[in-house]
Amino acid sequence: MILALRDCHDAAVVGGKAVNLARLLNAGFAVPDGFVITTGAFAAALAGEGGMPNRVPTELAERIGEHYRALGSPTVAVRSSATAEDLADASMAGQYETLLDIRGESAVVAAVAHCWRSIDTPRTRSYLASKGIPLSDVAMAVVVQRLVPADVAGVLFTANPRSGRSDELLIEASWGLGESVVSGRVQPDTLVVEAATGVVRHAVIADKATWIAAGAPGECAVSGERRRMPCLDVRQVDALRRLGERVERHFGSPQDLEWAFHAGELYLLQSRAITTLGVALATQQRCDAERAALAAALATGRGPWVRHNLSETLPQPTPLTWSVIRRFMSGDGGFGSLYREIGFVPSPTVCREGFLTLIAGRIHLDLALGPELFFAGYPYAYDVAALRANPDRAQEPPTIPQGTLGQRLSCARRLAAVDARIMTLAADEDRRLDGETIPAFAAWIACERDVDLTVLDAAALLACWQRREREVLERFAPRSLMPTVIAAALMARLRAFTGEHCWDDEPLAMADLLSAGGAADCTVRATAQLRDVATGRMTLADWLRDHGHRAPAEFDLATPRWHERPQQVLALAAHLAGGADPLDLHARRTAAAAGAASALRIRLGEAECREFDALLALVHRYLRWREDGKHWLMLGYEQLRLVALEAGRRLAVGDGIFMLNGEEFAQALSCGYAPLALIGQRRTQRAVEERLRLPAVITRDELPTLGQPAPSAALGGEQLEAFVISAGSCQGPARIVLDPQRAGDLGKGCILVCPSTDPSWTPLFVNAAGLVLERGGALSHGAVVARELGIPAVVLADATTLLRDGEPLLIDGDAGVLRRGAELTAPSMSAATAPARPTRRQSPPPVGRRERTAAHWRNLLLACWGSAFAAIFWCPATLLYAPIIRGLDAVLWPLVPRIGLAGVVVVVAVVMAVLVMVVQRLTTDNRRLLVAKERAAALRAEALKLPAG
Repeated sequence: MILALRDCHDAAVVGGKAVNLARLLNAGFAVPDGFVITTGAFAAALAGEGGMPNRVPTELAERIGEHYRALGSPTVAVRSSATAEDLADASMAGQYETLLDIRGESAVVAAVAHCWRSIDTPRTRSYLASKGIPLSDVAMAVVVQRLVPADVAGVLFTANPRSGRSDELLIEASWGLGESVVSGRVQPDTLVVEAATGVVRHAVIADKATWIAAGAPGECAVSGERRRMPCLDVRQVDALRRLGERVERHFGSPQDLEWAFHAGELYLLQSRAITTLGVALATQQRCDAERAALAAALATGRGPWVRHNLSETLPQPTPLTWSVIRRFMSGDGGFGSLYREIGFVPSPTVCREGFLTLIAGRIHLDLALGPELFFAGYPYAYDVAALRANPDRAQEPPTIPQGTLGQRLSCARRLAAVDARIMTLAADEDRRLDGETIPAFAAWIACERDVDLTVLDAAALLACWQRREREVLERFAPRSLMPTVIAAALMARLRAFTGEHCWDDEPLAMADLLSAGGAADCTVRATAQLRDVATGRMTLADWLRDHGHRAPAEFDLATPRWHERPQQVLALAAHLAGGADPLDLHARRTAAAAGAASALRIRLGEAECREFDALLALVHRYLRWREDGKHWLMLGYEQLRLVALEAGRRLAVGDGIFMLNGEEFAQALSCGYAPLALIGQRRTQRAVEERLRLPAVITRDELPTLGQPAPSAALGGEQLEAFVISAGSCQGPARIVLDPQRAGDLGKGCILVCPSTDPSWTPLFVNAAGLVLERGGALSHGAVVARELGIPAVVLADATTLLRDGEPLLIDGDAGVLRRGAELTAPSMSAATAPARPTRRQSPPPVGRRERTAAHWRNLLLACWGSAFAAIFWCPATLLYAPIIRGLDAVLWPLVPRIGLAGVVVVVAVVMAVLVMVVQRLTTDNRRLLVAKERAAALRAEALKLPAG
């Protein structure tokens, strides 16, 4: 039941940690002595209580006391040693419990029971599942060792797990017990040391604010002079280097050591294999390969690259999905067909190669090819600086001129024609969808569902795949996505309108509010029905019949649909049971939009009212199609998944079929054999790529640090600039969620922080006060649904890693900032030191459309007048000057005897001036000018009250 530590040799009896410590102790390393309560004792306690033991049996407790007294009744460390721990490919580091500073027999016995209970927790279950280890195969032993009252302690990696380099050691150290380093309570000193020579290649001396002293009740503050003092001297660093060399030689593989210095002596507390080294090396190799590929592409005129909005719903496409989507998004695919219908003509290069590329598994827009999606030789380029501030601007045409004046004028005419074409389509495109396209597509879906895929031979199954891909992505997708294009154009017009007529409010916020006045889209309706499932008013089967073809990350064919995982649907429904009805939230938002529209009409003239009502009616008709069109598209998309699943079943690879690209899929189906090695390689590559962090914009400057996380100093701060996608302000605790199925109970009033959203996230919106996304545009799913439900939402890059779960946040949708910290109500600077800034109501209104028209005609008249004088001056006199003079003589000469020559000149000047004034008068908004004058006067009056300087 209990063994001396140096007698532990069988991992099945004492666990991997105890075996490693015994090997080190018997090899002469300075390992603190102790004893081990075996797995047999744990099994006996388990059987005795019929479940997880809450206490140590009396007989075993007495024997633990005997061994503790034989050790001298010292202060000890009590560590778990499970049979799945410290293995070659599963270290379980930090998953089980370690208790330090334990003194007294009863405390030791209680600590043993505590370690036993740590065998079955959510974190250990998750880790074991990731390694394919059943919980039933794991047993628990417990190590009791003398505690080293460390002056300095930490960890040593005999190969650098960050870079994967085997010629480097990584040392992390801090004052006191090593628990502060292992648990992450303190930022330790970090040293990268050359293994062969001891040269310190890199050192970061941290601000070590706290430490854990042996015998102290908790953390202690580090005195000021020691906080930034290196806690290791040169002799200690070299001693650690030599220790790491010996331990690695002893085990024959790179090791992760825990160590401590006390009274000048170095102790070895623990050693385990570095199981992440292969991943680190593969990550580094993947980064190097991507850097080389991107550098070569830049040398041929491609790039830079910006994250594309497809990454919102397709963050890391599987190879089969990417084959389908890449073809769809090319100039010759369904997306290109959509663009051609509205008047664009993609270039041959875009038709052949597309304009999107995968970088480390993520979808990016190639800024060199993006302009050619519109026309070949498009005379504008993307503004990289603007894209850094807002990557979603890549969905708009580029704006930096780079062609000739003639090319730009020709482009302007073509863009005007595209705009006119979109407005023509807006007249009845939604009605055609409702009345013709959707019914026909639904009938096609019904026919496809009747096809028994299991009876088709390989050729017929491949033909079915090709037929479905053609019908869904080449024929239906352009029609279902057309309303989104129209909605984007209409929203741009609505924002321009509110910018002109709502200058004393927040124009963009006003446009977002007004747009929310339409009918509820299918996502809001689905969420309301899911709430009915939670409350028993609707059955799960009925909900799945209507919405079971949807899923989180549903644009990836590999993603199981809701009807394939009904229990997760019930878990999502549970979030809605005690919350508000989404339809009620939408109704309140609609009422607010109607009130805002009524207030705005009072300020408009009759013609402007007609324009506003027509525009708003179109916005309400089309905005819902952002979600409704996708609902129907996913119904067809599922038909492709069904074919792929059947192919995976036949080839005995299951969902491994999605690791093959389109050509490999067809080849495997035709020959009847799938390449298992290739599927395994692709899975490994995806796991490596998932670890990489990429900037939103990738230029030559980003290549050296590609794949590395952004430095926290560049991202931190109490006030963070954010891109507003749904206006408003709110405050609450951050709740960081990476997967809606693992959200747990978030409570009410939190601010949901997530990578991006699709319809599967909507149930979490209902009880949230606000939303922070890492990526998403003004017409993304998250933005549309947030506006419908009246939830403030912003986009902040790297939000899920930058922010901390539970920390107080405040979203300021007016200023476009996210504030963090406990004192959120305090201003960012005192009123005394803050610079005076006019409010929106004090600021003069922007130039309106009528002013722009007046300026246009004025400039045109002046240009004509100047051109006439230039032509008279440069052309031969007989060509222009003489005929003009003769004409003027015929008209004005009879007046000379009456008013004189000077009078004639004055008359001509007055006539021209009157003509210019009449044009400007007819096109000027006097009401706007009056407000501008009043506000200018108010500003002058306010300025007189301000102190000098």
